[in-house]
Amino acid sequence: MKIKVKAFYSIRDALEAESIIEVEVDAITIRGVIRKLADQYGKKFQKELYINYGDEINPRVRILVNGQHYNSMPHKLDSQLKDDDILAIFPYAHADTKNDSALDLNLSTHEPQK
Repeated sequence: MKIKVKAFYSIRDALEAESIIEVEVDAITIRGVIRKLADQYGKKFQKELYINYGDEINPRVRILVNGQHYNSMPHKLDSQLKDDDILAIFPYAHADTKNDSALDLNLSTHEPQK
């Protein structure tokens, strides 16, 4: 299965990538994709995402799936992903804490909310 990862700011730097990368994964959950990225990109990525290099995602990091924050999904990090889903990861300093929608980010095929 292929998942698109859209990384921003320091997360993008940690992935040493352009704005969007495609990740081939066997894992079908958000957690599985994050773990694969952590294994592949190492400590620099882990430092941006996890608390104390552990397995707990820093609550200040924003992770969206097709424009929806993972915390609003029924199974949170264990939510299932589908082929061609877009996983967007924002570091805290650049996260919009008032509105985690996909506005102006081209993460969703839905019309922007007004």
